[in-house]
Amino acid sequence: MYIILDDRPIVTESYAASFKREGFCMVGVDPNEFNGWLAATSQGDIEAIDAFLLGECSEKETLPRRIRQKSGAPILCFNEGQSLMETLNLLSAGADDVLRKPIHPREIVARVSAINRRLRDASDKIVLDDLTVYFDGREPEIDGAPLQLPRRERRILEYLAQNRGRRVTKSQIFNAVYGLFDECVDENVIESHVCKLRKKLKHHLGFDPIESQRFLGYMFGPSQKPQELRQETSFEGFLLFDATRHKRMIACRILQLGATQARITLTKDMLLPVEPFILFENCNGQLFQCEIGWRNGNEVGLRLLGLVERDLYQELMSNAADRPVHRDATVDCALA
Repeated sequence: MYIILDDRPIVTESYAASFKREGFCMVGVDPNEFNGWLAATSQGDIEAIDAFLLGECSEKETLPRRIRQKSGAPILCFNEGQSLMETLNLLSAGADDVLRKPIHPREIVARVSAINRRLRDASDKIVLDDLTVYFDGREPEIDGAPLQLPRRERRILEYLAQNRGRRVTKSQIFNAVYGLFDECVDENVIESHVCKLRKKLKHHLGFDPIESQRFLGYMFGPSQKPQELRQETSFEGFLLFDATRHKRMIACRILQLGATQARITLTKDMLLPVEPFILFENCNGQLFQCEIGWRNGNEVGLRLLGLVERDLYQELMSNAADRPVHRDATVDCALA
């Protein structure tokens, strides 16, 4: 969330609209009421502010010092004239940057990101396994491919990543995304956004990087990726089971394969067996006794219980009808 102070309501409204189009929240505060607002705002809400933008106001040179008493967020000032002395005075007063108008909101966001890198010795991105989250308005990426997210979900992901390893409350996320004064939106909408975001991240990453605890809030990272699972691959496998004494084989695509776990997607939407004895074959011809741990749509998690003896394997294969051929039997999918 960005806070702008300017004596002209038309200016604050214009900037708020332009920031909203770029997916960022901006709130305009009357400079004459700023001292009371700053004193009444809780520290948790202050920490949700990305930057303060100072436009035309009578106390522009004294505001940075007041802000610094409660917030370490970047302070950027707009200088509509060409006065060198005014620029020097603003920098001496505590402003982090002085900008000449007009300036695009994305440039402001990029400058804020650059200031944060210098102040916090931080990067302009956070990398967690295959996920990369940027703080300059770019889409997050998974294994180098952009992850398309609605702007609210993207902003929540960025805010959680910026506070990686620190628990943030629902109210803090709401203020960062919607602003302190948005009375038209209920705060509980954050739960819906986070729920959708977590499902998408789990679908693409294979694990959920957001940890939640009731009444305490949310925390991003460290990685909660199961250590037993290998990196994503793209080779074929099969589930085999005995349905009313008739051997049946379901083709699947193996997403992750470990010593005791596997994650697969079924190539067809069908019912799975209920009997406890199920077999799973990888493309190297290894056959495992397994159990179905969970299912989400066509995605299935398996618990591998051990290799099946070769004589039983041969018997099952000789009785299975219409056994499909592996598309790529040369892919290395060794367990260790």
